[in-house]
Amino acid sequence: MNKRIKNIKPVKLKLKQQATFLLILAKLLENGFSIEMALESMRLILPDENPLLINLIQQLDKGQSLADTLALTGLSKTILSQITIADIHGNLIKCLRENAATLTIRQKNLQKILNLLAYPCFLLISLISLIVFLKVEMAQQLPHLALPTMYWILVKILVGLIILGIIGEIGYLVHATETQRALHQMRWPIIGSMYRNYFHYVILSAVATFLKSGLSLNEILVASKQLTLGSIQRQLAEKVQQQILTGISLSQIIKYNPFLPTEINIAMNLGHSAKQTALELQTIAEIKHQRLQQQMQKLINQIQPLFFLLVAVLILGTYLSILLPIYSLMKGM
Repeated sequence: MNKRIKNIKPVKLKLKQQATFLLILAKLLENGFSIEMALESMRLILPDENPLLINLIQQLDKGQSLADTLALTGLSKTILSQITIADIHGNLIKCLRENAATLTIRQKNLQKILNLLAYPCFLLISLISLIVFLKVEMAQQLPHLALPTMYWILVKILVGLIILGIIGEIGYLVHATETQRALHQMRWPIIGSMYRNYFHYVILSAVATFLKSGLSLNEILVASKQLTLGSIQRQLAEKVQQQILTGISLSQIIKYNPFLPTEINIAMNLGHSAKQTALELQTIAEIKHQRLQQQMQKLINQIQPLFFLLVAVLILGTYLSILLPIYSLMKGM
């Protein structure tokens, strides 16, 4: 039986499953379980994930780090680096809980958005069907009422540009590195500030954890090289170290790097102890996280009205496309 289970290829977890996995792991660790014992116990709690859990246990037995092992679950490199920092410098349970909460909120918000868009999408599909009817049926039965050729050319150009834009955006995001993808997302209109707050929260939490452990700036940069390969935290540390070696001051680096919030520079210049600075940065990180949740909720509340506005504009355009040719015909009579 065990042999057959080992031959089953584990499947990466979905967003909701990742959140559940991290939350259960945090609870078991909080109750005094070791990581290996916790994963063994999770085979009883999550029987459907047995193949994955067996694989995770085997990886730990081979000497793999916790973050490298959890990469099999499909967690992002950014989260894996957070886990690495917490595993080495403390607060692993808190880190697991916070990331579980973030993933849960993300999944719930995605579900809310899909529910809110269900009815507007139905209206949009109905409108598209009506437009197709106008082009095909109306043009055949009433040629003199056919919509102007320029109208359809503009519609085709607009639809083509939208499709090309979506394909180009997806293509870039798929092939970009973690850092390139994050920088690109931070430049997006409307939701770019949400990504900025999230990445600021991640970086501030990491710096605060390092400072709590008594690490200096140079030690933080060296320690960051042990994080998940390709993660934002590791690539950022490597870039900052290179800039420092070229003689650029830390304040200038923070000023021009979008991943580094200005609060870090302010906190460093206050002259407080490392532990106090760590607490200050952790507090700011939590504020950034709260602000992110508020922005997400505000966006969700605005999505449906904006979509209905789009549908209303399309309805108006459809009616005009019908009435204007009729009006022109009556005027000609």
